[in-house]
Amino acid sequence: MVSLAGQVAVVTGGARGIGLAIARALEAAGARVSVWSLAPGADAPGLALACDVTVRRDVEAAHARVAADLGPVDLLVANAGIAGAWGPFYEVAEEIWWRDFEVNLLGAALPAHTVLPSMLARGSGRIATMTSGMADVPAPYCSAYASAKCAAVVLMERIAAEVAGTGVTAFAMAPGLVRTDMSSSDVFLRWADLAGTPDDAWQTATDSADLVLRIAAGDADPLSGRFLHVKDDLDVTLAEAADGMADDRLRLRLR
Repeated sequence: MVSLAGQVAVVTGGARGIGLAIARALEAAGARVSVWSLAPGADAPGLALACDVTVRRDVEAAHARVAADLGPVDLLVANAGIAGAWGPFYEVAEEIWWRDFEVNLLGAALPAHTVLPSMLARGSGRIATMTSGMADVPAPYCSAYASAKCAAVVLMERIAAEVAGTGVTAFAMAPGLVRTDMSSSDVFLRWADLAGTPDDAWQTATDSADLVLRIAAGDADPLSGRFLHVKDDLDVTLAEAADGMADDRLRLRLR
């Protein structure tokens, strides 16, 4: 396993599911980890902090605590997300719709906005934002979630373009279809219509953790600004990028 000794990593939404698997993998690789969550449980590894990632004062307080206790943040994994606004767009209450959008986009933007100045000052740092395959497929009944995840892809593209050449990199990553509390909920199963989905279509939380470990190690740095999927072979993608073949395929839009 790659050693991440000396790195400080923040994982938002790291108290359960994919985020918890990522946080545990980072800690096992030697990183000093802080989990930010609304209600981090006893199982949360590392420095577990209660934090609403859509509230600036919470994010700034958590960041200050990490800087004081662990050191400057080397890796931010913006994983926090919710999907409660299921159903036809015109039937979803606007406050529920907006909360989904807010958590999934602002909840990634605020932590990135907070850690970037320190990363730029040091000339190093990585941001990986969890998005979704729903960002670029016309799946119905999840308009808030899909819109926010699509916007998060664009956000990472723009951040990466703005910090190019500084030693800081940014990525959007998709975990694939994973069995979590979210994907097992009654409302998800009703509207997502996964009946008949073959077993090999599912990914595991470990797949996401493995990709994050490679991002943390710097393996993906040449792909900064791109949309990475756990199903893709990172080594093949890097080889394609070196030949100029992967550039457009890993962007939200073709040029």
